[in-house]
Amino acid sequence: MNFENCFPEVYPHWDQNTRNNEEGLDRVNGYTELEEDSNNQRGIQRIAHLYSFQKFPSQYFETERDCDFVTALAFDVTGDFLAIGDKSGRVAILKRNASSKGFGRTRIDYSSFESMEQRLEPGTQNHKVNEEKERYEDSLVYSLWADFQSHEPEFDYLKSLEIEEKINEIQWCRPCAMNQLLLTTNDKTIKLWKLREKGLSVAASYKPSESHAEYFSENIWNGTGMFRSTFVNKIENPRKTRTVIARTKNIYCNAHAYHINSISLNCDEETFLSSDDLRINIWNLEMPTQAFNVVDIKPEVMEDLNEVITSAKCHPCHCHLFIHSSSKGIVRLCDLRSSALCDRSALDFEQPYLSNSSFFSEIISSISDVEFSPSGEYILARDYMHLLLWDIRMPREPLLKVPVHDYIRSYLCELYENDFIFDKFRCSFSYDGKLLFTGSYDNKVVCCNTVNGATMNYTIEKGPVSNSVGVFHPSHKVLEIATHPWENVVATASGAYVYLHRGY
Repeated sequence: MNFENCFPEVYPHWDQNTRNNEEGLDRVNGYTELEEDSNNQRGIQRIAHLYSFQKFPSQYFETERDCDFVTALAFDVTGDFLAIGDKSGRVAILKRNASSKGFGRTRIDYSSFESMEQRLEPGTQNHKVNEEKERYEDSLVYSLWADFQSHEPEFDYLKSLEIEEKINEIQWCRPCAMNQLLLTTNDKTIKLWKLREKGLSVAASYKPSESHAEYFSENIWNGTGMFRSTFVNKIENPRKTRTVIARTKNIYCNAHAYHINSISLNCDEETFLSSDDLRINIWNLEMPTQAFNVVDIKPEVMEDLNEVITSAKCHPCHCHLFIHSSSKGIVRLCDLRSSALCDRSALDFEQPYLSNSSFFSEIISSISDVEFSPSGEYILARDYMHLLLWDIRMPREPLLKVPVHDYIRSYLCELYENDFIFDKFRCSFSYDGKLLFTGSYDNKVVCCNTVNGATMNYTIEKGPVSNSVGVFHPSHKVLEIATHPWENVVATASGAYVYLHRGY
């Protein structure tokens, strides 16, 4: 992804008054669609207002290259940083605007503006409400802070296997000594990166009529985010600038024989999980040469293999608990206190068996992503057709089963022929655990309220019509999604673009 000069510190304007869109729900960069529930006489009420307040890169590419597609999104624990990984192995870090200091750890609810509006006097309410909204909007601006090449394409000569540089997942770690730390992984190698801001002295001014050659004998980019320059003549008014240097702190490799599909930092912030198709390992951040195997489902005879691991996540509160999902639609909760090798899970979360199975039943029941709620009491899973919400104390059946795109069920044959049926959609909780988010086709974001089960489809942006299957376009899809840990902000990715939304 080419991030150079693509991240402005300004953002498009949106409708300041929500009441202006009470009837028509059109929004900047998208629109909302409300679904009706036939079983509910009242219908599904509107549960959210999503606004695309920032887009990266801001301009459109003439042609979207496949290597520029975003494959990973992650907010840090403060929400001040957003990491973006793509298919070319590059990672870009967005940092919140400096004017947002003081907002980062304060949970802000957009509805508070409406309640404040009701309390004010009629003569001054509009002015004060708009002033408060502008102050909040200015605090949500993100701009490019750093970008670096995390992984390079490799080739395994023993297995005659090409290893892609695509970033599969990103996890932020606890900052250390003013350094930002984050884990990135491709199919085989996990890296711990250390990012640090450093001040540099650069030339502030020179005569514009004279060429650069009079002042610089060479100007070489050294690949570390710094310029190595040699000055021939004296430069007036040197000034200070800041750059971010990315260095590899640790490399965790040679522990997975199969493709790594997920990594998850433990709540003790000292260990993390990494999972591939058949094994899950636990690492210590300071011990890159040693990993402990905690789950191994590889059979003695590979012909007996009937499922693979698709994702693994650590519990947000208890470091001895973790979950992993499988291609058979099962989520397993494991407890490291019972056994160091979790051959048997403590709890299995599985949907009741359906008699009307078809050829595609096993494929669409495969779980692509799984998440704990912020409190750790609930589990969110995403298969190809549904969002599934489980109570950790009630594994018999899901509390909530949300259909994401039932209208594509009649086109499963076409999706299978074009490999779209194997798309892996992410899911996420809101910061308070009350809302569920996931992506869909036609660049839609699906939002569900856990209290009343109400859902909303929000189209982030309508792309050009191409590769249509029936009534939808599977090439336009939202696979990656991440939620802010403290505020009503959602980051989504569609193709080579990242969208930030607020106000749900």
